[in-house]
Amino acid sequence: MRLIIFILSLIFSISSFAQSSSDLYAEAIKFAEKKKYKKALENIDRAIVKSPFNARFFEKRSIYCLYLSNWEESLGSLHTAIHLMPDSTGLYITRANIYDILNQFKEAELDFTAAIEIAKTDSLKSDYYMLRGGYKSKYRNYVGAELDLLKSLEINPKNLGALNNMAMVMDRLGKKEEGFAYLERVIKSDPNFIPGYINLGFKYQQIGNHNKAIKYFHRAIKISPNEPLIYSNMSFSKLQKGNIRGALKDINRSIKLYPANSWAYKTLGQILIKKGKTKDACENFYRAIELGYELQYGDEVQELIENNCNEISL
Repeated sequence: MRLIIFILSLIFSISSFAQSSSDLYAEAIKFAEKKKYKKALENIDRAIVKSPFNARFFEKRSIYCLYLSNWEESLGSLHTAIHLMPDSTGLYITRANIYDILNQFKEAELDFTAAIEIAKTDSLKSDYYMLRGGYKSKYRNYVGAELDLLKSLEINPKNLGALNNMAMVMDRLGKKEEGFAYLERVIKSDPNFIPGYINLGFKYQQIGNHNKAIKYFHRAIKISPNEPLIYSNMSFSKLQKGNIRGALKDINRSIKLYPANSWAYKTLGQILIKKGKTKDACENFYRAIELGYELQYGDEVQELIENNCNEISL
């Protein structure tokens, strides 16, 4: 009996040892699909031991580390992947997005630029100009954003992302009518393009028409019920209408879907002020600052802190 057990154990060990890097990669993907990222990481690390020069393995490793909030290891894996496959534009875009999360703005823009320079098709170049323009807009470089988006549209006049981002940039540059015109082009080109509805809602929000804003946000939700930015924007409009309960429900869902959104924590803080929970509100204002609110949106959170939190002990 002991001999049978030993033989079975030996067979299992040999079978496990004999797994190829491709088998381990496939297992890692299966674990990731189940959101078991620690197990996915273990399998991809075993695959890398067997195939240490496979750039795609390091790319997957970066993604799993990202899900586990291990930012530095994620970046390190991408550095290796890019070293092994320097002509892969997607790797530069992924690394740019991680730099963005880490507030390493110069490095992020350099990676967007690298992707533009090595893109092999006009379609990709248009997309990467669009992404870099959107990135510049996010950090309020609206003139630079406009130039990139115009370049994107020069290459591909039907680039929906560029049209959508251009609408918001026009708005920030004070060209509101041009902004609406770009959004109308977006919706006409693709009635299911979610950012178009979100931005139309946002524009109506800016002029105080919160009923119409909520209408467009609801249309976006019907297309994509798990898009966090819809809920954060709709929460703000409900707050302005005095629907505190609805605003709180929407903002909590937004944060659950996208916990790194500084705007959402600002809005949650404003809701909590209305509910008389000043200490909790201030904690959320400070969280918004930590996540880079000022760099993206300006000084509003700092003003909220000065007006509400100076005498609060956190």
